Amino acid sequence: ELSGFEVEIENNGETGLKRGMEEDFDLLILDLMLPGVDGFEICKKIREVKNTPIIMVSAKKDDIDKIRGLGLGADDYITKPFSPSEMVARVKAHLARYERLIGSGMPENEIIEIRGLKIDKTARRVYINGEEKNFDLLKHADKAWRYVRLHVSSATGNYGSGVQIYVFRQPNTPWYIPGDINQDGKIDENDLTSYMNYTGLRQGDGDFAGYISKGDLNNNGLIDAYDISAVATELEGGIWGEQKGELKGSVTVEADKKQYAAGETVTLTVKGKGLQNVNALSMCLPYDATEMEYQGVEALAVKEMYNMTYDRLHTNGQKALYPTFVNLGMQNLIEGDVELMRITFKARRSMKWSGQITDGMLVSRYNKALTF
Repeated sequence: ELSGFEVEIENNGETGLKRGMEEDFDLLILDLMLPGVDGFEICKKIREVKNTPIIMVSAKKDDIDKIRGLGLGADDYITKPFSPSEMVARVKAHLARYERLIGSGMPENEIIEIRGLKIDKTARRVYINGEEKNFDLLKHADKAWRYVRLHVSSATGNYGSGVQIYVFRQPNTPWYIPGDINQDGKIDENDLTSYMNYTGLRQGDGDFAGYISKGDLNNNGLIDAYDISAVATELEGGIWGEQKGELKGSVTVEADKKQYAAGETVTLTVKGKGLQNVNALSMCLPYDATEMEYQGVEALAVKEMYNMTYDRLHTNGQKALYPTFVNLGMQNLIEGDVELMRITFKARRSMKWSGQITDGMLVSRYNKALTF
């Protein structure tokens, strides 16, 4: 106020979000640690509908918080403690920049410059330290493209804003968001519910053809943990940060007995060995429905994951269980040598267990896959 600004303060996240969405402010300063709704969520919601400059303030100095805040659309991030004069200087700089963009009559971010990086949106060119960088995708134009995945392994200053990556599509081509199996233009819990009903569907099943096949993101003819992760990692606030280390490990299934009499419980223990960076997993356990009846699955090391297990009868008459577990958003990864789950069947007649795992898959946070 001493610097000539009119300042309005809200100490509650829910009230602040409501005012930020409904009222017009020249600039917003968000503290991350707000009751009700935190600064990350407020930034995300406001950035979906407004281009108002946003400065985030926090006592957290970790790079991961800076990366997340800037990735959600914040224009700046300042850590406590800071001097009032520094804050005033940043506010003035962002207001001046925003006014220049609006006054120029050009769309915001028509040309983006971040330290040594320059993106010319109009010309669709990228320069790093004055040198133009070319990415030749047209040489693959004769192939049917599904998706282009970008992974930034390093960046100037160690972070950059996701809203400043310009993605364009060829005119008159259909738009599809990977994981949007309901095809309503967004990723939400409804897509997860749909995937729950489609887990284990295969190419050749009556329901697979058509829009469900678009949910097969890795194009392997099966709805599995890889496909479901595209949705799960977008929920509960999403994921952030870098993956440290590789995706590793193997999975085995062991029966508690070799021979079962009719009416006995068949217990299968699913074990992971040397697991590293596992954020989701799925597998197929084909079985003879005249020999066994599925009873249930007890989650052990995967108990904090979302259970998408499905006992499916395929169109060709094959019965198969698809134990499938995924993390929603940013949750703990499965690591080490662990018992993942116990699966129980009831023997319908005298039998031996000789089943095999098929289509086993481990998936990392950023959808790297490892089959077993």
